[in-house]
Amino acid sequence: FNIFEIYRTKTFFIVAIFAIPLYYEVLWFHCNPLNYAESRYFIDWGYLGMFNPKARVDSAMYVLEKKTSENQNSIFIKLNDIYEGKRKIAFDEIYEDLINTRSNKLIYSIDQNILKIIKSWPFTYWISDQFRSKLQGEELRKFADAKPGLQTGNNLKFLRYWWEIFSLKNVAFENIKWHFYAKGGPYEKWWGNLWTLVYWENNGFEIKNYTDVNGKLKSRPQNEAYYHKYGITYSALGGKHLSFRILPNGCIFDVGGASIFNKKNKLTELYLIAILNSILTRYILGCLNPTVNIQAGDIQRIPIVIPGINIERIISYLSERNVKIKKSITRYSIIENTYTTSPLLFALSIYDLRLKIKDFFAYENDLITQVLINEAIINSLIFDVYELTPEDKAMVLAKEGESIGAFPVLPEARAAYLSETEVTTEFPLDKIFTFIESLPTTTMTGQERADLTAKFETLYQSNNDLEEFCIRNQINPINVWYLFKKSGVLPQQRAKTIAMEFLADLIREILNEDDDGIVPLVRNTGEEILIDRIEKKFEEKGLTS
Repeated sequence: FNIFEIYRTKTFFIVAIFAIPLYYEVLWFHCNPLNYAESRYFIDWGYLGMFNPKARVDSAMYVLEKKTSENQNSIFIKLNDIYEGKRKIAFDEIYEDLINTRSNKLIYSIDQNILKIIKSWPFTYWISDQFRSKLQGEELRKFADAKPGLQTGNNLKFLRYWWEIFSLKNVAFENIKWHFYAKGGPYEKWWGNLWTLVYWENNGFEIKNYTDVNGKLKSRPQNEAYYHKYGITYSALGGKHLSFRILPNGCIFDVGGASIFNKKNKLTELYLIAILNSILTRYILGCLNPTVNIQAGDIQRIPIVIPGINIERIISYLSERNVKIKKSITRYSIIENTYTTSPLLFALSIYDLRLKIKDFFAYENDLITQVLINEAIINSLIFDVYELTPEDKAMVLAKEGESIGAFPVLPEARAAYLSETEVTTEFPLDKIFTFIESLPTTTMTGQERADLTAKFETLYQSNNDLEEFCIRNQINPINVWYLFKKSGVLPQQRAKTIAMEFLADLIREILNEDDDGIVPLVRNTGEEILIDRIEKKFEEKGLTS
C-alpha cells in the first residue's frame, strides 16, 4: 500500500495509515480519534514534509486499537534522524523487515506503560531502560531556578545597543538609566551575546506602566527578584543547538534569553554550565522536548548528578577556562560590550594588513581549539559521572556526534600546537597537555590536504566558524589550526568584514571626540573633514596612509 499517495480530503483528515499482514487492513481515522485507547504501531517521521515537501511540521503515522492484549508491546519505527530525502527508502526497507520478522535497529518494541516512568510522559520509546532511569534522578530544579524574564512590550522603544550609549562603560548599574539586557541571540557557548541595553530608570517605572491606547498593560516584568543576579543565560530558540553562557552581575534578562540561577546548594555555576553545554544534556533535552523551542520548564527537568569533589573541580576548572577564553576573544568583536580593539591592531609589529589579519586568525583559532578540546574532556568526564553504559554512550554519540576535540591529530600538527607560545602564555596548556598528547594520530595524503585547504576560503562564511567547519569535515581543530596557518589562505569575506568594522570604529571614535558630534564630509566648512581625520586616526593606530 503506497502511503505516500494518500492525501487529505475535505471530509476526513488522515491521521494514521499503515498496513501489515496481521490485520490485512488499512485504518483511516476521523480527525478526532478519541475512542481509540492504545497505539499499536507508530511511525515517527519527524520534522519536514511527509505528503508535501512544503509542509514543515513534525509528522507521524500510527495505528490505534480500542483494546490490546495483555503484555502486548507496541511497535515504534524511528525515521526522524534520517535525512529527509532518504526516509521513504528507509521506510520501505523497515517495512519489509517488519513483516518478515527481521531485526532492524530502527524498530523498537516496548510496553507503552514504560513511557509513564518519566514525568510528563515524554515520547522516549528509543532509549534503554538504564538510560530511562537516569531521567528519573534529581532534577535541575532542586539545585537551580530556570526563569523567563522581562517582556518590554516595545523593544524599539525600550532597547538600545550598548554603543549607542557612549557614557555607559564601567558605570555601576545602580547609577544609570540603561542596564545590560540578555536577549538570547545566536549560538554562542560560555560567554557572549551581551550587546543590548534596556531602559530601567526608576526601577523600570516606564516599562512597568507601559500600556496600549486602551490602557491595557503591554509589558510583563517577570521574576524581577532575579534581575541583576549572577547566573547562566541561554537562547530559547535557535536553528543550531541550545547554547549556555555566563550571565554576569548587573544584567536583566528577557524571555528569549531566559536564565538559570543557582540555589547555592552543592552546585557551582561553572559545574552546572559544563553539564548544560555537554552533548549528553543536548541529547536529554531532545528526549524531554524534541521541538526546537526549549522552555524553562524543560531545563528544570534536566537530571543532575553530583560527582566526587575531584571530578567536579576538574570539570569546573575546564569550564572556567572556556569562559575566560571566550571572554578574551570578545575583546576583538565590535558588537560585544567587552570590545577593546580591532583585529587589525592585534599585531602591532606587523605592518602588512593581510598579515595582521592572518596572524589574528591563527591566534583566534588557537584559542577556540583550546575551548573545543576542553569540551571534549568535559563530555568524556560527564559520561563517566552519569555512569552511562557503552551502549547508551554509543546511542548519544550516534545522534549528537563525537567531540571534535577528541578526533585523531596529525603528529606534526600536535607537535606544533604544543610548542605554540604566543597563546599559551596567556592560557597555559598544563591541564590539557596530557589529553592532547594521548590523542590518536592520523595521516593525510597530499590530495586530502589540498582538498581541505581549498575549503579554507569558505571558513567564517555564514555559520561556518571553526567548530562548524570541523564538524562538517570530521577533523580535529588542531589539524585545522595547523594547516590553515601553513596555507596562507585569507578568507576574503571575513577579512572585508574586519576592515569595515575597523573603519566604522574609527568613525565612531572621531564622532565621539567631536564637540558637537557633527563631522563635515566636504571642505570649506571651517572644520577638518572626515577623510583627513580618518587618515590621522590611521597614523595614531600605528598604520600608514
